[in-house]
Amino acid sequence: MKKNILITLLFLFTYQAYANVSDSFNRMYNLQLTSLDSINQNQFKKQLQMIYQQELADIIANKKFKNLSGIQLRELLRATDMVNFHLSDEQYIVAMKIVFDELVQRNSTKPMDYRLYYTALVAARQFDQARQFAQNHPNISLQSLPRIKFDTDLNLDQPAILKLNPDMTMSVQNINLDLSKQVIIVASTGCGVSLRARDAIFKNKQIKGLLKPYTTWLEPQTGFLSAESIQEWSKDIDHQAELVVVYDQSKFPQLGDWTMPTFYFLKNGKVVYQFSGWSEQGKWQELQKGFEKINLSSE
Repeated sequence: MKKNILITLLFLFTYQAYANVSDSFNRMYNLQLTSLDSINQNQFKKQLQMIYQQELADIIANKKFKNLSGIQLRELLRATDMVNFHLSDEQYIVAMKIVFDELVQRNSTKPMDYRLYYTALVAARQFDQARQFAQNHPNISLQSLPRIKFDTDLNLDQPAILKLNPDMTMSVQNINLDLSKQVIIVASTGCGVSLRARDAIFKNKQIKGLLKPYTTWLEPQTGFLSAESIQEWSKDIDHQAELVVVYDQSKFPQLGDWTMPTFYFLKNGKVVYQFSGWSEQGKWQELQKGFEKINLSSE
């Protein structure tokens, strides 16, 4: 009788854990989809973090996933990757490693699991660990990293970027956000709307000439870092501009929205105007308004 009760309790615990993990993951995923149309990104991140911390963090920290299936573990891995993508904190890398190791121990890993953990390491700028991970798993197709150089006078407590060099290495160097006039355009090699904005701007000689001395095209901090893609981005516009990559987004507090593309107009380090998106007709009026805010003239 007691044995049957214990078996029943174990089943109920396992089922409840499964239901909680799946429900939490699905709510986080749906929240992320909803956030695409939300202007309050800070509120979204708080809600995402709250679900994770209250419902999933303890499962991983205390390894309560021992009775979960491979599918449920993969949901934990994806949920942790999701919160790490938006909040970028080393604690989530540690949590991902715990879940990943459990999948490895069970011989239940899939190529996607390796890629999730690898890109999380790259996004966290743990380049040495990412390279070692790739070397340890040569049979998994993982994006190769460029060689990274760090400027001798680099201060990582200040805003820094990764900049492509002619030899296809990338240098980490500081960027000055305190200029009297500055335009920062958040863009990406893989964002079609960003590419549409770039192409339209560089076909407009007047706008292109006005923007060029003051503009930085800035790719957000992600787990994708390809020297070849960045080189191609510049080549497509005859090397009239270059795309640089954020090293650590937390050091860019002025830029609260990383939607692509987002146009920031700054005076002496302060954002005085911004807008996001680029329709097929363009957003020339918004661009003009930004120029006026930092005392540039397109006349």
